[in-house]
Amino acid sequence: MSLQKILMGMRLPFLTGSVLPALAAAAFASRSAHLRVLDVVAVALAVAFLHLGSNLFNDYYDTDTTDRVNRFRTPFSGGSRIVLDGVMSARGVFLLSSALFAAAALLAVYFTFRGRPLVWAFGLAGAAIGFFYSSRVPQLMSRGLGELGIFIAFGPLLTLGAGYALTGQIDPIQFLVGALPGFHITAVLWINQFPDYEADSSTGKRNLVVRLGKARSRAVYVALMLAPFAVAPALALARILPWSSLALLVALPLVAKTLAVFRKEWDDPRAIVPAQGLTIASHLATTLLLTIGLWIR
Repeated sequence: MSLQKILMGMRLPFLTGSVLPALAAAAFASRSAHLRVLDVVAVALAVAFLHLGSNLFNDYYDTDTTDRVNRFRTPFSGGSRIVLDGVMSARGVFLLSSALFAAAALLAVYFTFRGRPLVWAFGLAGAAIGFFYSSRVPQLMSRGLGELGIFIAFGPLLTLGAGYALTGQIDPIQFLVGALPGFHITAVLWINQFPDYEADSSTGKRNLVVRLGKARSRAVYVALMLAPFAVAPALALARILPWSSLALLVALPLVAKTLAVFRKEWDDPRAIVPAQGLTIASHLATTLLLTIGLWIR
């Protein structure tokens, strides 16, 4: 059993999708409260554990369905194949997933002693979305609810919960902060469903791309990619977010490049891979720039 292969099976590079929004929440919270570095680290670890656990639960439930028949696995989609390649047993993957969720629970205990008991509500909600996204019942990903679940879990719910864990206060603006990276992480999921379309369709995984068809799903992807660049200026004009948050606009050329590649290669499950990578890079750049902008006084 290779530790390196297990870590790759957890899909560590995708942690930017959860840790960076948590840091954006910390940056916004720091504008009105003094934050403890230990608390910021604990929040980042908690969301990372939930994220990694959810990734492994996804592999556990997809191994004998979509992953086994997927002819177009890419570095970004199609599962890690950690079970199919014999790196771990299915039982081992389930136990490791559960252990990661338990580690997040221990951090919730820490925040409870810090006087933030509602972290349990946020944490359990995030864990529930992560688990039920893939589980046999209700399997949100097959009911056209997975995309909304990912948007909420990796966007508004994450930043709202992180802000509460750090300050002890529920700030509704944190919900809006989370929507900005939420659009792009949903776009990551959305584009990853394009090369998986055949496998998903044949195994009854009726996500929204399968339900809409790839041709009609193109417009949704474009809208998700461009949404932060419309919503952020609106929030700044309304004086909900500081003008410095518009630093994320610097990522617009990268997004334009991503859309250009997508427009050309959307129907080729192999040629679409660069667009998948660029979508992840767009999320990283946009969220990092937003975080920097929110830190600026």
